[in-house]
Amino acid sequence: MDQLTALKVFAKVVETESFARAAELLQMPHSTVSKMVMDLENHLGAALLQRTTRQLKITPEGKTYYRHATKLLEALECADNAVRQYKQRLDGSLHLAAPALIAQQWLIPRITRFQQDFPDLKISLTISDQLNDVIADGLDCLIRAGSLYTETMIGRKLGDFAYVTCASPAYLAQYGTPRDPHGLSHHRTIGYLQHNGQAEAHRYHKGGQRLEYSSHQSLCNDGTGLIALAKNGAGICQVLRPLVQDALDSGTL
Repeated sequence: MDQLTALKVFAKVVETESFARAAELLQMPHSTVSKMVMDLENHLGAALLQRTTRQLKITPEGKTYYRHATKLLEALECADNAVRQYKQRLDGSLHLAAPALIAQQWLIPRITRFQQDFPDLKISLTISDQLNDVIADGLDCLIRAGSLYTETMIGRKLGDFAYVTCASPAYLAQYGTPRDPHGLSHHRTIGYLQHNGQAEAHRYHKGGQRLEYSSHQSLCNDGTGLIALAKNGAGICQVLRPLVQDALDSGTL
């Protein structure tokens, strides 16, 4: 039984002195309203209403229950309104964290527009490729590419991004272009250094086959630095395509 909904139904029946009128106002079938009140009575083990063919009368137990129920429903409405007003006003502070490239390309332009809509909100942005401790760092929101690193966090998917494997024209002119991922073993690769000190593998899949390659010659714990290494001919990297789309379009990578 949904006791909260049953409370609302019971209160409406008492106020209208009619199951039919309550059902009409609540936009529910008459049978549903009647059953919910009956379920509530069974739950309490007490009759709340006396029903006859001509009259509906509230019992002493029903009066007591109605008095407490209305206080609860009023408190709930006040709580709902308080949150709605807070959401519309949005003041206070908001502490965000995001990797450098994501912050520069996507987040910062949106923060500017967001603050125009909510000028009373103070925003603090931490830019770092390293994994933040949400609690210790006092963060309200952490933006990252990949999966949640702990099951205790609540996450919302913002979108999908494709990865691209790329290198500078100078590197490919000197060392050639690998025909497939297996050819990476004959090349210099650049890997992302994760917060745990492990190199992030380059991942490839085709059909049901998957391949990971992590024997990198260069490592960097910053996305901007990793892309700069690739542009300067240090090797082959694998990054989110949107982060290097301009470089791909211009032929820098």
